[in-house]
Amino acid sequence: MIKASLIYLVITILLALIDAIRIKVRWGKVGDIDHLISDFAAVGAGIPAMVWWVVAEGKTFVSEWLFVLATLLICLSFMAIRLCFYDPFLNLFRILFKVNPTMRLDYVSVKTTSYEDQHSNKLSFWKKRVFALGAWITCLGVYYLIFKSW
Repeated sequence: MIKASLIYLVITILLALIDAIRIKVRWGKVGDIDHLISDFAAVGAGIPAMVWWVVAEGKTFVSEWLFVLATLLICLSFMAIRLCFYDPFLNLFRILFKVNPTMRLDYVSVKTTSYEDQHSNKLSFWKKRVFALGAWITCLGVYYLIFKSW
């Protein structure tokens, strides 16, 4: 599971770079980029990481229910990775491209179309990342406790 998670982490960083480039290209022309494209890309990019895991590890499960449980844990870990790392890397790339108005890693646009940004503003930027990191570590721990492998 840890290899699949690391693959998805790299994918998440690459998607943040792509979105930073999209923002740079449209800077000053539109109010905000459509984050739905990025969300679909995240799901679409997660599929190859999941397929890689199934090919590498999926055949070792003795029960289809254990396979479903493992798949669920990996999907949850992918969501936690995206929540934890995507926005800080997006903001880092935006700083490097000079299209981050505050030049801070914790920047959140006030006119964002991101569902997550609009509906979770009761938690601070960094608290969301800490909770997501905790969720990822929890998924890894539960996976290890059940399946005795990383």
